[in-house]
Amino acid sequence: MKIMRIITRLNAGGPTKHVTWLSKGFESLGCEHILIVGRTSSDEDNMEKFFTQNGAGKIYYIDSMRKKINLISDVISIYEIYKLIKKIKPDVIHTHLSKAGLLGRIAAYLSKIENGASAVSIHTYHGNTFSGYFGFVKSYFFIVIDRMLAKYCTDTIVAISKQQLSELSNKYKVGCIEQYRLINLGIDFAFSKKIDKVATKKKYNLDIDEKIFGIVGRLAEIKNHRLFIESAKLFLSKYPDAKVSFLIVGGGEKYYQDFLEALVGGEHRIRFMGYLDNPVDIYSMFDYLVLTSINEGTPVSILEAFCAEIPVIATNVGGVLDLIGNNERGYMVEQNIHAISDSFKNALSDDHSKILSRAKKFAFENYSIDSLINNLNSLYTKKIMEIKCKN
Repeated sequence: MKIMRIITRLNAGGPTKHVTWLSKGFESLGCEHILIVGRTSSDEDNMEKFFTQNGAGKIYYIDSMRKKINLISDVISIYEIYKLIKKIKPDVIHTHLSKAGLLGRIAAYLSKIENGASAVSIHTYHGNTFSGYFGFVKSYFFIVIDRMLAKYCTDTIVAISKQQLSELSNKYKVGCIEQYRLINLGIDFAFSKKIDKVATKKKYNLDIDEKIFGIVGRLAEIKNHRLFIESAKLFLSKYPDAKVSFLIVGGGEKYYQDFLEALVGGEHRIRFMGYLDNPVDIYSMFDYLVLTSINEGTPVSILEAFCAEIPVIATNVGGVLDLIGNNERGYMVEQNIHAISDSFKNALSDDHSKILSRAKKFAFENYSIDSLINNLNSLYTKKIMEIKCKN
């Protein structure tokens, strides 16, 4: 089986880890894996090194494929992807993230009508750009585009959570329900065995006796770091003697980082740690993980926190509900500073042992890389056979 996987860019985040583990997993099954990828922006944290160290297979860069919309560059990207499809002749074309999903599926469709190519076209939604990113008119435009892509250019749509599947098919009316497959993400759990809180807190000059609330994610408005900072400042104003610090892990666009730093002001107990690529360090520092996003798919940070036995406080967005449940494996909070500030206070006094045990068991049983590879392999094989039978 020859698999062509297309992703917009290898920037910091769960999707990059996802395609990296997929590339290695399918190569280990004897498949040929080809990754087509665009370039990260200068203000983004780059995870290309993570792929080269942990992934497998051939990689082709499309220099014109960027996250921002540019008609000329996007048309060039479609042509470049089309040429690679024509050259490589893959059995499966699997796209990830919005821009790659648009350009890659158009290129696959053009290849099909021009050359009679019969590759299976699959797209995974890791999140979506339908809310939280743009105004109403632009968001609706992207919904219409995705509806057309689903109808004409996509054999199967992969959703990574029940909530996401329901949202895409029922709320946004993208594709028909028969096109959807629910396939959970897979996580590399090995890092959780190396957690060392004492050594890591010393490494980063953190007080061992302090409790650390941390947030992980690129510095972008969709991740809503502003809410995290304002909630932290409210908590610290109420409890000035609390032995607590708040850490922000991630890099991003300079204008937004400058805005967030100005928002923090002189509060030394809220610190920017920059981009860190080692989950051992991140989850050894944290005593609690906080997620305040406006829009999410299935947050890898929550699954990693589950594995590291760290309590999770999160807003109810995207697939978060599927992970946390009815406060069975974490703490769901309303998206306002008072609710989140109060959750910090409650977290410091609550007994988390049962929740942590359930969360770790849930992650290991439902989000292994082996299960992800097996489920996708079954899907690929089935769809390839269906196309062969039609032909």
